[in-house]
Amino acid sequence: MRQTRQHTREIPVATSITILRTGRGRLPTHWESHIRSLKLYGVETHAFFSVPSAPQTVMALVSFEEHVDPEVVTRVYMKNDAFKEGMNGFDVAQIEGVETLVLKPGKGSPLT
Repeated sequence: MRQTRQHTREIPVATSITILRTGRGRLPTHWESHIRSLKLYGVETHAFFSVPSAPQTVMALVSFEEHVDPEVVTRVYMKNDAFKEGMNGFDVAQIEGVETLVLKPGKGSPLT
């Protein structure tokens, strides 16, 4: 008899959506470099999105290592050279806000 293995998804303790809003001008288009540099801080990027109804907004679905505060990691990351290099050509003074929303899968979610 052939055994089958059940696959379950491990959910990082801190999965979140990080929202970046800018004032005027263009949004940063540097997510590929951020994906690489965020890994150095234990942050895994699952996806990033533009928001058609809010053109000055970009959202990223990310997960953090266990037992860290996502807001603290985000602040530390945004002060480091890897972040600054990843924003080359973009005026970071245009960033009006960065918000991190920690997500908890609901009962019956495919991620539970």
